[in-house]
Amino acid sequence: MAADDTSSTKGRWERALGVVDSWGETARYQDLPHYSSRDSTKSSSSGSSSGSSAAADSYLLPDDEREPERLDFWGHTFVQTLDGALYAAPLVQNDLELVLDIGTGTGIWALDFADTHPDAQVLAFDIKHVQPSWTSPNCKFMVADAEEEWPFEKNAFDFVHARYLYPAITDWAQLWRQSFDHLRPGGWVEHQEDSAMFWSDDPGFEGSRTKHFASQIEFASKKIGKNFRIAAEQKDRMQEAGFQNVVQKLCKIPIGTWDETQLDLGKRMLLVVLEGIAPTAVPVFTRVLGYDNDEIEALLDEVRAEFLRQEYRVYLKFYYTYGQKPPESDSEQE
Repeated sequence: MAADDTSSTKGRWERALGVVDSWGETARYQDLPHYSSRDSTKSSSSGSSSGSSAAADSYLLPDDEREPERLDFWGHTFVQTLDGALYAAPLVQNDLELVLDIGTGTGIWALDFADTHPDAQVLAFDIKHVQPSWTSPNCKFMVADAEEEWPFEKNAFDFVHARYLYPAITDWAQLWRQSFDHLRPGGWVEHQEDSAMFWSDDPGFEGSRTKHFASQIEFASKKIGKNFRIAAEQKDRMQEAGFQNVVQKLCKIPIGTWDETQLDLGKRMLLVVLEGIAPTAVPVFTRVLGYDNDEIEALLDEVRAEFLRQEYRVYLKFYYTYGQKPPESDSEQE
């Protein structure tokens, strides 16, 4: 970073914080600001909804006490799959001045990035306030809806990061348009996402209860306007939004101990799937597909049994997709 860029960087950070601080103190959990015209779609930490709407019904992630733990597990898995790295993009450290984390969840990625990049300023937002009450001095949280217009200035960020958004986003084209607009020319965007489906190379898997379960989840996602296969499509989506140098990396994560090269990760993935499958599936099968409780519990018992037997060697696909905003772009003139 050139010396004469310091004031410009400080100005961008102060203007970004101006958006956040206009709603109050941002570093404290109980005072997190909200930026959304859809307040009725937010749920409290107890799982009760403050209102009902089509948008609320389409957000079907679990909202129980264990969900933050599951989110952190997914976060650790994404990092472990990258051999401990927080991102795959070829970032230049001296260029990382202002970073945006979309859908930050518990804030674990933003906090880790802030700790490992003390010269960067990290701004992170999510539609729910589940972030901790403490934070690094160079990391700020706010509550905002990624599907609405972002309240930041254009060409502001050097890196935009997003992870595990498939359950929440309906309009991916808008998400990448906004990412493009809010990145500085030459900046990078990265999206880390799992396939949201179960996979197996065993031909017998097609007739399994796990495959049936996954197919029903995908059918339900389409009914509420979500694309649970979006991870594999993100390279094309980013290119359509104007990004260049787009790269997509695929990693397969075993569920269980059948892959001797990933025993620890596979064991932990099996545990989180067995523990999290019910709170994830029950809202989908009951609210969207019309199952009664006995029907879904019977199906879940069959799916759990197949996972424990490990006969189909089921795995998940993790995608890491990143791209660069051209050094000179039309939005720079705005």
